[in-house]
Parts: sequence; C-alpha cells; structure tokens
Amino acid sequence: MGVVPAWMPAAALILSGCGQVPPSIAEADTAVKQLPELQILVGSRLNNPNVHLVTDLKCSKAGDATFLCQVLLPKSERNGLQQTVPVKLVKLDGKWRAISSE
Repeated sequence: MGVVPAWMPAAALILSGCGQVPPSIAEADTAVKQLPELQILVGSRLNNPNVHLVTDLKCSKAGDATFLCQVLLPKSERNGLQQTVPVKLVKLDGKWRAISSE
C-alpha cells in the first residue's frame, strides 16, 4: 500500500470548499427538492423530509462550482418506472442549489 502525502487531505479540503467536488447524494437530494417541476414526477413525496428523491447520481463538471448531474428518481407511484432527470447543481454560499437544466 502507498503512503498518502501529507498535503493531500489539505488539498481535498481546499477543493471541496471551492465547489470542485460534486455534491453527495444527500446534498443533491436536499437541493433537488427545491425544484417545483419535480412535483409532477414524484407527487407529494417532494415535501416529505423522510423520502429521498435521489437514488443515484452521476455528475460532470459544467463550470466554476457547477455540475450537470443525471439524477435517478425513485420508482413512480403511478407506473412503477424510474426516471433520470438532468439537473444543474451550483454551490452558492456553501450550499448546493438545483437549477432545472431543461
């Protein structure tokens, strides 16, 4: 096994503060619940704090502190299907904000 250089944890911390690291599933879940257009897809679950809307997340860097993410939603109560929706996530004032990318 290799030894982690002493500067690496500090570099990761600096990068995360700059928005260089994509959001976690939990961070994306909180941000995605801000999108009212998801009401159509997930219904009343949008406002339930115990329901997690982000079941999977794949992000690519789209700019400074901005990531374009493909968010996998939970199965629909109507038809049992899962949908993936594109969402732009931007880190502002230390918090992730969701912006519809459609």
